[in-house]
Amino acid sequence: MTKRILGILLTLCLVLPTLALAADNSNLNAPGTFPIAKEKETFTVMVPQGGTYDVNDCFINQDYEEKTNIHVDFITVPSDTWKEKVSVTIAGGDYPDVIAGMDTFNIVPTDEAMYAAQGVLFPLNDLIDEYMPNFKALMDADPSIKKLIAQDDGNIYSLPLIAECFHCNYSQKMYINSQWLENLSLEIPTTLDEYYAVLKAFKEQDANGNGDPNDEIPLITSKAGWHVALDGFLMNAFTYCDADTYLAIENGDLVYTATTEAYREGLRFLNKLYTEGLLSPESFTNDDQTNTKINVSGGDYTLFGSFPAAYQMYIGDTELWRDYEIMAPFVREDGTASTPNYSLTRNVIRGNFAVTSSAKHPEMILQWLDYFYSEEGKMYRKGREGIEWEKPAEGETDFNGNPAKYKNLQTPEDDPFYGNVDFSQNIPYLDSKEHRESAVIASTNFREDPTNWQEIQLFEATKNYVKVAPSNIESLPNLTVSEDKTMDYSRIKTEIHDYQQEALVQFITGAMSLDNDWDAYVRQLQAIGLDEYMALSNESYHTFLNR
Repeated sequence: MTKRILGILLTLCLVLPTLALAADNSNLNAPGTFPIAKEKETFTVMVPQGGTYDVNDCFINQDYEEKTNIHVDFITVPSDTWKEKVSVTIAGGDYPDVIAGMDTFNIVPTDEAMYAAQGVLFPLNDLIDEYMPNFKALMDADPSIKKLIAQDDGNIYSLPLIAECFHCNYSQKMYINSQWLENLSLEIPTTLDEYYAVLKAFKEQDANGNGDPNDEIPLITSKAGWHVALDGFLMNAFTYCDADTYLAIENGDLVYTATTEAYREGLRFLNKLYTEGLLSPESFTNDDQTNTKINVSGGDYTLFGSFPAAYQMYIGDTELWRDYEIMAPFVREDGTASTPNYSLTRNVIRGNFAVTSSAKHPEMILQWLDYFYSEEGKMYRKGREGIEWEKPAEGETDFNGNPAKYKNLQTPEDDPFYGNVDFSQNIPYLDSKEHRESAVIASTNFREDPTNWQEIQLFEATKNYVKVAPSNIESLPNLTVSEDKTMDYSRIKTEIHDYQQEALVQFITGAMSLDNDWDAYVRQLQAIGLDEYMALSNESYHTFLNR
């Protein structure tokens, strides 16, 4: 009996009892009405721990329980052990009703296919049709949603966060200290040569003006974070580079960019920055929190000149954010520029909410979730009217100059739910581009609106990124392979990524020579299975295009 047939039989054995239980919905009111359950119900959700607050105690969890008559017991897992915990939990066979996560904590397509084959996950299509009117309406209005979240067999095994985040789709950004530029009478650089000259000035001319010419750190990043890679923003000054995947679409096929000569030249530049002391060695050891604390340790004088990140390094009671601008993608010598477009992987974030075969009443869980896919549900998730948001005053406008629909407020620090209002993005919701941009802004200058400052800064700066990014059609989707190839694909992908990242640091620091060790680096990637990885990736990409 083949592995595939065994997988199908196992799936049926686990799914059929679950679906049978789903038919017993006598305790549920009609979809779209509250309370959802006539008699009290409970289900469990495993989520990564966000910050220091307990999601079980957040306002939305408590209030929504009263609204639905359903109690959710959140099982929190430290973020640094999340992936290991998910694997161990699934291998043990005693898993929660739902596994939910966001960003690096969501279930990736290849793992989803594997879990489906093992019977841990099961098709949700029929349950969505019957119990999720809001989500079904979204898919009917935009068929690309199903195309982006379904496996190649057409089945949906998990629910997504739908967040059309304008700046997230072009989030491989670079920040620069505009106060330092002003101190030294310099302009924001637009080319790599100009940037190099600015970094030299930051290092040599007491850029922060505190009288100490040696405490400035011209460029720094951290060992992990959202688009903090040194070969992200800067590498695009040499060649197109998506530092998440190192894949690019050329002439209708995928190519691996981290073995090209242009990428090699970009590494030479990064090595030059490191050798000349313009790039901090702590970039390879510090995390974001450590860096942020270092940056504010100088009191009124920041210590960082620039850093790559999707978001600013910002912490606590400081005006640090006012010092940094977002640079536009650098123009190359031939007049071109580039940056990745993550629309196909960011607007509809799959693997965000996976109902497992342990769930006795999956229809109840989906009905519980469906409200958050409505516009009303989105405002509900924002928090309490008058505390987290309020209706705009007459004449107040939004990001695009139109009459605003709501005004964001900051939760008072003495509020019992300060910092713990919502589930966070670990639990899906609908956040359309139109909704995000319909909030009140005081000014398009982010420094003049402390409530919305980060959203405004990102919104305005991203306009420069859209100009040079691929279109949605030319962007990279999430890639999935057939069940029988999932294990090999995941293994090869992980080994390639790990080795490439290890070599990246060694090339930048000079531990490996770009002249003497480059060919060995390429051969090692090929020995790991780069050709097979690219063949499977291209097969997956073309399957997606033909769905």
